[in-house]
Amino acid sequence: MVQLIIRKKLQNTRDQLLVIGFLLMLGISGIYFYVVNALQPVEVDDTEIIIQSGTNMDEVSEILEEKEVVRNATIFRFYAIYNNYDGKIQAGEYLFTGKLSPDEILEKMIHGDVIDRSIRFTIPEGLRVDQVARRLEDQGLGDKEKYIELFSSDDWDYWFLEDFDEGVKFPVEGFLYPETYNVNADATEKEVVKKMLDQFDKMFTEKYERKMENRDVSVVDLMTLASIVEREAVRDDERERIAGVFYNRLENNMRLESCATVEYIIQENKPVLSYEDTQIESPYNTYRNNDLPPGPIASPSSSSIEAVLNPEEHEYLFFVSKLDGSGKHVFSKTYQEHEVQRTIQIQE
Repeated sequence: MVQLIIRKKLQNTRDQLLVIGFLLMLGISGIYFYVVNALQPVEVDDTEIIIQSGTNMDEVSEILEEKEVVRNATIFRFYAIYNNYDGKIQAGEYLFTGKLSPDEILEKMIHGDVIDRSIRFTIPEGLRVDQVARRLEDQGLGDKEKYIELFSSDDWDYWFLEDFDEGVKFPVEGFLYPETYNVNADATEKEVVKKMLDQFDKMFTEKYERKMENRDVSVVDLMTLASIVEREAVRDDERERIAGVFYNRLENNMRLESCATVEYIIQENKPVLSYEDTQIESPYNTYRNNDLPPGPIASPSSSSIEAVLNPEEHEYLFFVSKLDGSGKHVFSKTYQEHEVQRTIQIQE
């Protein structure tokens, strides 16, 4: 009888354990499927979210759930921590679209794949500041007149803008480095100008400074002559030769007589200057004044800067454009030769 009772109790215990085990399995299975379901990809329709600097994983998960980018903030948070994503999320503005898994969402955020609201613009070589201002306004980067005001200001803290001549028209002329830039869409005019000046400062390496010292020229004189070469030269293979012509004229106390300097005064590109143009009273007019103008007349390329630092040594004092569309020039050692060549080009 006792054995029968013990046997029944053992049977009841086994039944209870089986029931408990079954319920545990159901619970574990339920939790498993709940977690798996919570981590399934979500179809997101162009949803933007902003993650501020210092936002922790708890807050990131809550934001994502609120925006319906993830199904469950708690499970997403534990998943991120378990997979070592915690502390790696980058601040910024994100755009989520399409069917995204938790891993894709997290990878996007740890790599900082933020919305690009920047504007890309290019400043070509040889532009005057008025042309730069117009170009920036046309690309939606501010007001042309505001740029002209900034270009006229001497309130810039850069070593290369310390020694400009008082007669200079625009202190930053020549130092708005020709390059392709990216700036925020809401960048101010001053921020845009600073970016270009910063690029010049970065570009003008010690190599340039050493060469400049060897030629015993200031950075303003270097950039002034480089800007004239930039405006006169069409072909890269002639820049050093044209620079050599201007050095020869300076050494012989001759006026540079550069058409580009007159075009700078009238703010217009003309195929042929009139006699009246060459007689305009201005410190920039190299037909009337000896030596260099008070400052650059455009933003020169690195090729023109290199040409001025490494001019070709020759005896040429004149050059005239060939009017055959090649961009080439004919170089002469004497005025008589130059006049002959100029006549030939006009007749052709």
